[in-house]
Amino acid sequence: MSTRRRIAWVVLCTMAGAIVGGALAARGRRDAKPAPPQLVPSPPVVPAAGDRPGTERSLARMAVGAAIVVVLAITTAVVTRPSDSARLVTPRLVTTRSPGPHDMYVEVVVPGPVGRDERVALTGDDGARVEVGAQLDLEQPSLDNPSQRLVFFRVHLHNTGTVPVLARLAREAWVLDAAGRSHSGDYMRSDMADMTADPPMLQPGWEVDLTAGFPVPKDAELTRLHVALPLGFSTPGAEWNLRK
Repeated sequence: MSTRRRIAWVVLCTMAGAIVGGALAARGRRDAKPAPPQLVPSPPVVPAAGDRPGTERSLARMAVGAAIVVVLAITTAVVTRPSDSARLVTPRLVTTRSPGPHDMYVEVVVPGPVGRDERVALTGDDGARVEVGAQLDLEQPSLDNPSQRLVFFRVHLHNTGTVPVLARLAREAWVLDAAGRSHSGDYMRSDMADMTADPPMLQPGWEVDLTAGFPVPKDAELTRLHVALPLGFSTPGAEWNLRK
């Protein structure tokens, strides 16, 4: 073979080898698998409230139960708190007019009027002591006199002393109206002491409700109530302001 043909053959073989090598390299790149992604560690999983261990669930139930008990105890304390609507007071002494028969009166020193929802402690001889409260009980027209109405008060007596006392009001009971007129009690319609009767005794610690009735003008606005108790040789009185 001549030198020129030998050179051409070498060049041709070189070019063919380059083409084949490039094809094989490209195919190798296509067939190569991508590298696996790097694993990133996940954050620790915190168990939900429903997945807590048994000890934690027990402690949670105990805490909730204790809170409920505290709330119920506070509610009970509020609901069962005693009312102050009938508190015992010590009124100051005042000079006032005590009515008598035939439109006569006398100036007497008695405890000043207290609120209509308050109680007064009256003391007498030999350890006599009674707590007294009064409330309006009933009003109705008078059948004897159409120009009048009858007003009844419920007077509560609680013997807090050491000796028995009469379970009766004294006859010195009256109401006052806005015009300044006083109206005496009607002992026939009241639990007041009667000279011809033998009143029962209220023993220490006992309580009783008595009635005090008053005939008053039909349109009279009552402003004050006065009652008295026979406690031994004394008859202390108490007054209530009916406007409050």
